Amino acid sequence: MTTTMPLNTALTVRLRDGRALGYAEYGDPAGKPVFFFHGFPGSRLEAAMGHDAAVKHGGRLICIDRPGFGLSDFQPGRTLLDWPEDVTELAAALGIDRFGVAGVSGGGPYVAVCAYAIPQRLTGAYIIRGAGPFDAPGATDGVSRQNRILFWLGRHAPWLGGLVIRGEARAARKGKLIDQMANMMPEPDRVILRQPEIRAIFLADAREAFRQGARGGIHEWRVYSRPWG
Repeated sequence: MTTTMPLNTALTVRLRDGRALGYAEYGDPAGKPVFFFHGFPGSRLEAAMGHDAAVKHGGRLICIDRPGFGLSDFQPGRTLLDWPEDVTELAAALGIDRFGVAGVSGGGPYVAVCAYAIPQRLTGAYIIRGAGPFDAPGATDGVSRQNRILFWLGRHAPWLGGLVIRGEARAARKGKLIDQMANMMPEPDRVILRQPEIRAIFLADAREAFRQGARGGIHEWRVYSRPWG
């Protein structure tokens, strides 16, 4: 697992509106490009878990920090529908015409909006255990009690939910967020999370997610909680 690590994990590009967009590259630099969208909270470092598989199968994995996370500047008022433009601007900067998109957990909605808005640019769209619209019937079936409460707060008491996200940011800086997340996981997932190399990736990813503080996380949680458009 992750036997050879790339050096291109702290890259940025300047967008037309002046914002910096952070990203990292994993896998085969000459491989088929796939833009990977991290979970929530998360960062471009999350895709390190897919590096070896991407090398093996000829994939170029490009993981982007969403606005307010990692190296990407905060974008006030952003919605899901703003994301495809960031992706296509990065693709243009990298000289990539067509590409796949993939996302895990909180990255799933961002895959969906790319499939909706820029289908002509995509070679594939892959949602891995992705979140769905929380206002859809049955959307919270099987969701942990903590997450159901958090997204209810997003619609009805955002100021209180913001306190929860700030608490996650503090826990991430202290290296404790991973253990809080593990408490909500089934035992097979906890076994994997106890592997030193996996744990190290999650610890680095959580800290990087809140590099700029909690503002990006608070805004994104509100994006998930409200109608997606």
